[in-house]
Amino acid sequence: MILFVRPKPDAPFVQTVTQAGTQTRELADAAHPIPGTRSALRDTTMIRAFTRLSLLSVAAVACAGAANADIFLKTTSTPGDAAQRGFEGQIAITGVNMGVNTFTIPDPEGFADEVRSTTVSPIYITKLPDRASSKLLAAAVEGAPLGRIEITFTSPARPGAAQTVESRWIIEGAQIRGFNVSTDPSNGNLPMESVEISYSSMTYQYFTKDSKGVRSGGMEETTWSVPEDQLFPYDGGCH
Repeated sequence: MILFVRPKPDAPFVQTVTQAGTQTRELADAAHPIPGTRSALRDTTMIRAFTRLSLLSVAAVACAGAANADIFLKTTSTPGDAAQRGFEGQIAITGVNMGVNTFTIPDPEGFADEVRSTTVSPIYITKLPDRASSKLLAAAVEGAPLGRIEITFTSPARPGAAQTVESRWIIEGAQIRGFNVSTDPSNGNLPMESVEISYSSMTYQYFTKDSKGVRSGGMEETTWSVPEDQLFPYDGGCH
C-alpha cells in the first residue's frame, strides 16, 4: 500500500518504513489516496520483475567465474551446505537484492509543490540447489515462517583464514513469498533458484574500517520495523 499526504506547516508527522513503502502522515489528519497510486503500484511491480531478472543475470556471471567474496544465509530450521570456516552449515547464496525507491509527484490538491513516497521491496536471493532447497520450497508452499534469519556479507578470505564479515542483515519475521527455479542454457543448463522473502523488521550492521581498509572493531547499526497493519496478511504470528 502506498499513501501520499500533503504537508501542513508546523504539523507533526511520523515517517514509517514498511515493505509496502514509507508513509509520511500527519498525526492529526488521516492520509488519503490520490490519483496516480495505481501507476505507482504498476511501477513497483515492474521494479520487482526487473530485480529478479537482474539477480539471475548476476548469479549466472558469478557461477561462470571465481567468486571474490561469499554471502551466507542463516536460519534456525534450515541448514545448508556451506563449509567455509565460521559459516559451516549455513546456506551459501550467490546474490541478494533489496531496494528503496523514492519518487515525487505534483500535489494534486495544490497545497504543496509536490508530495513524496518511498517504497521498500522484499528481499530477493539467488542460490544454487542444496540440501536447503526442498525445505525452502516447502516453506513457500505451506506458508511456514522462517522466523529470524541472518544474511552475512564477507570479504575475500586469505588462504587458510576465516572469512571477514563486512556487514550483516538481521531479519525478523521472515517468510518466503516466492520460490522460482530457472536454468541457464549458456551455463550448461545449471539450475538457479530465486527466493523472495518478506519480513517484519531488519537490523543493518556494518563493521567499520580505518583509512587503510583494516577492521577497526567498531560497528554501525540501524533498525527499522514494518508496522503491524502493513504486514502481509496473516503474518501476525511470524515475528
